[in-house]
Amino acid sequence: MTGFDKQAALDFSTMEDRDLAPFFAGRDDEIRRFDEALRNAKRGASVFRVYQGAPGCGKTSLLNRLMDIRSDVALFIDLGPDDFVSDAALVGRVGREIGPPGDNGIVGFATRTAARKPQYGAVVLYMDEAQVIAPSAEDGLRRLNTTGLGIPSVCLFVGLSHTQDRLREAGISRLSQDAVVNMGAMDKCECAGSVKMLLDEFGAGGDDEAKEAASAAVAEYSHGWPQHLFSAQKALSGELVRTNGSLSGVDWKRVREESDHRRYEYYAGRLSGAVLGSEPSVTAAIVAKAQEGPTTHSGLIKLCRRELERAGLLEDPDLAVAPTEFARMPIERGVLSIVPDSSSFAAGNRYAVAIPSLAEWISKSVSLKVE
Repeated sequence: MTGFDKQAALDFSTMEDRDLAPFFAGRDDEIRRFDEALRNAKRGASVFRVYQGAPGCGKTSLLNRLMDIRSDVALFIDLGPDDFVSDAALVGRVGREIGPPGDNGIVGFATRTAARKPQYGAVVLYMDEAQVIAPSAEDGLRRLNTTGLGIPSVCLFVGLSHTQDRLREAGISRLSQDAVVNMGAMDKCECAGSVKMLLDEFGAGGDDEAKEAASAAVAEYSHGWPQHLFSAQKALSGELVRTNGSLSGVDWKRVREESDHRRYEYYAGRLSGAVLGSEPSVTAAIVAKAQEGPTTHSGLIKLCRRELERAGLLEDPDLAVAPTEFARMPIERGVLSIVPDSSSFAAGNRYAVAIPSLAEWISKSVSLKVE
């Protein structure tokens, strides 16, 4: 057949950088919320946006997408934890990116951008992996959340589902109602749309019906999760290399098995190197029961204590992690997500499995070990 870009398909099938989504689809609401922040950016306090969610839900891919499609209307500046420790550090970092003192730095930014970028003219101060922000960032965060930098700015924080809590611990007690965006799964149509882009880009052979069927199959293998979609797309690309781009020759059993294998490896990686992986039966019990009851972190600690005691591990001198630490790990490893419950003031939070098919995998893994 002609028109199939075999090298491009091969390169994608071995691609390792999952923070980039060459076939980005969906996330319209998340992009809209960012655009609203740009429109609302004024000369006073910064507009905050916090995109949080489980590992692999596409947070960093979204960040990269925003930079790709909005860099013509805003200047993006990457900030690290050290840039928030003081006013001087924050102003110095932003000033170096905007321009040298001879160009009036921050003071001259609004004037220059008013002519060059009349629609927005804002600076986007962003931080990836923002769940690592510490209380030492209080001075910089307070400045941004109160007086701002004297220029239109958006503060964009991207991190795991407890990022909002970390910002509160670092001194941000007043986030607007629209500031926090909890990211989850994509719908099947969005996943299929991404696969269709891949097929068209590589020049895969097949009629519209065959491409729709292929896109739907890969969307199904993804379980709606961006990281799994990426894995399933890589599996499909490998098959297209083997068939020289012919969809009719694709071994769909192989695509599904490889997709599942990559998904299982990803789950194992979330638990490896910690007591969560060394005590899978306790982890499985906590994951299952955490969705039924605790609405506070202290409640989750009590649940962990009960399950450790039930397993005879609470007094085990070889157990390096106390219940308090055990309760922290599922959140920081992206096994459980914190889901705000707004039904009442006293409702607090609830906990949910962070990745849709993770609970089933954990339970199945424990059953296999027992057998």
